[in-house]
Amino acid sequence: MSIIAGACMLILAYASVMLLGFYQIKEGQVGLIKEFGVLKNELIEPGFHFRVPGMQEVIRMDLMIQTDKVERVPCGTANGLLITKHTLQEIYIDLFDRLDEELMKALSQDLKKWAPGIEILSVRVTKPTIPKKILQNVEQMEKVKVEFLIAVENKGQ
Repeated sequence: MSIIAGACMLILAYASVMLLGFYQIKEGQVGLIKEFGVLKNELIEPGFHFRVPGMQEVIRMDLMIQTDKVERVPCGTANGLLITKHTLQEIYIDLFDRLDEELMKALSQDLKKWAPGIEILSVRVTKPTIPKKILQNVEQMEKVKVEFLIAVENKGQ
């Protein structure tokens, strides 16, 4: 009787361990397997799967599109002067349409290096609100520039 009881206990223990090996990856997730602490180079798709308990560890990762919104970012001003190698005209009008693509390119390059597997699908930058003091400075400079050009033109006649 003790041999039968021992065999039953062994079978019960084996069945328990095997049942612990089944796991589920839900929709919107992928799984990664670590075998003896080493990450295997394969993705586990959603569904039911089996792992060897004690040898393999399952890591579940959510796959989702994340949208982040950043507001009120101070950009390159010191004492009301815009610090840049571009004019306000270039920043606000001429080059602004390329900002999304340039930012996405730079971020994607950094992600490849520092966070492989994360992908940026799109970047959208809204036009900034120009601080009143900077706008007044630019308008004053434009006014002086126009007056200078008119004076030069009148002097030449």
